[in-house]
Amino acid sequence: MEVIEDEACGFGVRKYRGGKWVGTPVVSSDGEGKAMYKAAFMRLYKYIGGANARKTKIPMTLPVITNTYMDENFTERATTMHLYLPPAYQNNPPKPNNQQVYIQEHKEDTILYFRSLGKEAKSEDVIKEEFGKLAAALNKAGKKFWPYVAVAGGYTIPGLGKQRSEVMFAAIEDDSEPVGVVFLEG
Repeated sequence: MEVIEDEACGFGVRKYRGGKWVGTPVVSSDGEGKAMYKAAFMRLYKYIGGANARKTKIPMTLPVITNTYMDENFTERATTMHLYLPPAYQNNPPKPNNQQVYIQEHKEDTILYFRSLGKEAKSEDVIKEEFGKLAAALNKAGKKFWPYVAVAGGYTIPGLGKQRSEVMFAAIEDDSEPVGVVFLEG
């Protein structure tokens, strides 16, 4: 992960390197609200803690990434949570034991526009507000972005001290039409 630009204009630009990530769905069968996210995180945490085919303990990387996928009406369709696998495990990651945990490869680097919250987002309203602010800043700057995948990143181990979170959108870097939208307006 590399910061390319800072947030002087209301957003920053960060490059995430391509590679393998371990992921899991965030599903309602795990409970409601934060319980769903905690269950998803624990599946990933158990994987890196040795719940894999080799019983290998893998160092935890940050951020913890959560992707929320939406349709063209901004209706949530699915959510997933991910951890980047450290370099020592990129070529041959251990197979997960849990069927809800999978290895996913991103062949190319990804450019993301981000907005730091400086703290853990305590409510869905705060997160929606921050995504709205990020979308407004990107639209004002004429940046093209994909609004149908809302990305949140946690940069401290959940539950251990002060939390730092970010909201992000993936940049569109080709010559397609700008994607300017009013995101998640209430």
